[in-house]
Amino acid sequence: MKKLLTIPALILMTLISVNVSAEKKPDISEYPFEKSVLIKNYNSEVKVPLDKEVLRNIKPDFSNFAVFDELNQNVDFFVYLEKFKRITDVKVLDVSSMREVEGREAKKSDIADDNHFTVFNFSERIDRANASWALIDLGKSYPLARIEIFFPTRAKVKYFEIKAGNDVDDLKTIVAKKPAKPIYNKITLSTPPYRYVKVLFWGVNVRVEDIRFTAAEHGFIYFAPEAGKKYFARYGNDKLNFFEFKERLGAEKDVQNTAYFTKQKWSKRVKEDLDGDGIANKEDNCPFEANRFQGDSDKDGIGNACDNAPDAMNFDQADTDRDGVGDVVDNCELYPNPDQANKDGDEYGDVCDGADSDGSVLGGVSLPVGKNFAGNKYLIGGIILLALIALGVFLKKKKK
Repeated sequence: MKKLLTIPALILMTLISVNVSAEKKPDISEYPFEKSVLIKNYNSEVKVPLDKEVLRNIKPDFSNFAVFDELNQNVDFFVYLEKFKRITDVKVLDVSSMREVEGREAKKSDIADDNHFTVFNFSERIDRANASWALIDLGKSYPLARIEIFFPTRAKVKYFEIKAGNDVDDLKTIVAKKPAKPIYNKITLSTPPYRYVKVLFWGVNVRVEDIRFTAAEHGFIYFAPEAGKKYFARYGNDKLNFFEFKERLGAEKDVQNTAYFTKQKWSKRVKEDLDGDGIANKEDNCPFEANRFQGDSDKDGIGNACDNAPDAMNFDQADTDRDGVGDVVDNCELYPNPDQANKDGDEYGDVCDGADSDGSVLGGVSLPVGKNFAGNKYLIGGIILLALIALGVFLKKKKK
């Protein structure tokens, strides 16, 4: 009898425990930021792209984001969020020219196949003074966070340009610059969603080992609007922890009707001083962290108490991997590493470095990047040169 009574008692205690530990539903005044939703077509469900302002201020689990109607009633919505990722399903549509080297068949796919050993060679005889170029299809539209271009040591690229768009006949320039380094060039950017990318090169003996693309974090909310009603997204304040969405989706929904957010503004209903430090939100350089003295070492308008790079000016507080370390100082922008561990003391953290101090691969990540990648090439070249010199000396002595 005691055992039978114990089971309902445990269930009751569990329910009470869950209820006690559950987060309290936030008051509308606790959401600091607000965006109106611009809807043209009320006849069907809409998808609303999550823009940079929203993504910067919401938590990855959406526990500080909600949708309201004009009566401040909660609206059911679905969410989809795709974190930054390497785009691997790319297709090279066309190239300006190509030539074979050392008898290996030339393939246009070599220029973006994620393989450093399949070097793509443009033909100077065909391209002459014109740009050498490759047109690449990313498979679908992505907002781009990074483009990486790897050159072999013999290539002499003086200038490159990157164009992008969603129509191959209407591509706009998004990058135009001289290579920062002779071997590895990392271009960090923040673009709208693009599907097609054209990379153009000017130089002598234009050769490319690989071109890689990384998509930025992006996503949508979906909901069914009622005709004539106004809708608002309210969000922000990392101290909130309440889930208002109906379901978090594992893939994008097939919704063609797109609505858009307006510019971000402070909600009229938010508390005047959210962090209680005596400074009004709009004047506070850390509105969610109490910092009465408003210290700001790098003078970027973001207080030290909430700056993800307090000693390096970064107005946008970009943090691609969401590890709390701003991109401007992060030694692994695409791999979370809040401790910034760096065993070999170069410019790349252990979690994204191709080799640590003893040359072994770390954490299964084998990325030939920057300093290490270039250094390895020169090291191998130096060893080969020394071996040839030694062989020459040996043969000369033997001949005598």
